[in-house]
Amino acid sequence: MESVYTGNRIEGSNPSLSALWGAGRALTHGPLFIFMPPTFRVDAARARALAGVLAAVQLRDEWFFPRARSFSGRLYEAEFVLAWVGICHRTQGLHAQVDGQLLHGSDALAHRLREVLDEDPTRFSAEGMAALRATELSGWFRGQPAPLTRVDQRCALLNDLGHWLQRECGGHLAGAITAAKGRLAGNRGLFARLARTQAYRDPVRKKTQLLLQTLRAMKLFEPADCEHLTLPIDNHIVRVFLRTGVLQPTNERAHELASGAACTAAEDLLLRTAALRASKPMATVALLGVLDPLLWMVGRNCCRADRAAVCSQQQAPCPHETACSLRAATGLDCGLQCPLQSVCASGGGGADALLEPQHDTDLY
Repeated sequence: MESVYTGNRIEGSNPSLSALWGAGRALTHGPLFIFMPPTFRVDAARARALAGVLAAVQLRDEWFFPRARSFSGRLYEAEFVLAWVGICHRTQGLHAQVDGQLLHGSDALAHRLREVLDEDPTRFSAEGMAALRATELSGWFRGQPAPLTRVDQRCALLNDLGHWLQRECGGHLAGAITAAKGRLAGNRGLFARLARTQAYRDPVRKKTQLLLQTLRAMKLFEPADCEHLTLPIDNHIVRVFLRTGVLQPTNERAHELASGAACTAAEDLLLRTAALRASKPMATVALLGVLDPLLWMVGRNCCRADRAAVCSQQQAPCPHETACSLRAATGLDCGLQCPLQSVCASGGGGADALLEPQHDTDLY
């Protein structure tokens, strides 16, 4: 069964076309000059097949959900996750040595910050984040093979989160959870509360969903209305959906975007909301909280934007064999092939023709 997404309201608390267009206008601080919004078709059957393949892969929780290693660190574990996810965007250039292992991108960010948590947990207190200076944040990554970028921007997001914790949460994320009565949706739910921060203002809620899915996986929070948990949609998942055929462009502007064209903030929101709709059939097969890290790992390893997709290679070995975080994080015996190859519209190659649109943002 297929359905066409043109920006109509999606069930739950997802935004409408007019809301997304307005949000895009607000984010770009200017008028929009696009007359025909991009439209996309969702292949629900392919989405379910993709979920079925990934559901058989086992996660290594310690890779995706780093835990505090000290008692004092556990006291600030929820705030650590709030901070880590809140600045988890555009991390491709980051490399860090943690526990004798060279980590890249988001992995490096999460695990290095976990080390900082154990060194001094109060750095993730409301007061610590509110008072954090860019020089201190930069210092946490000093001496690493490739240190943190966009430090001023990330520091401003952490300062804002610290002030929010002080102003609305009694200093701890648990305060917001209690005030929301554990609920996500509604005017007093966690979605609305988190959206009052700069880090979690995204109408598609990429970081918000990643935060809540992570807290749930770490058994730090169980929502009262789990039906509102969805995939945290970012560029890797959009690329995988486009290349596998789960999400298909249906008009000229959509085809341009799926070829890697630059896009506006409003178009980016429309595309990621279409991807959100594409994830709905997957939820009937497996938990989205389990599927998300696997989809993300396929996108950053097998189906990358800056290197040839694994399925496009004509001969073994896989070009990512020596630096594959997917296998390290799952122990997957992939045979040096993309695990989605059997359910991918690109078949044995050709995925490189499709790319997510180019959009510079701190939302994901």
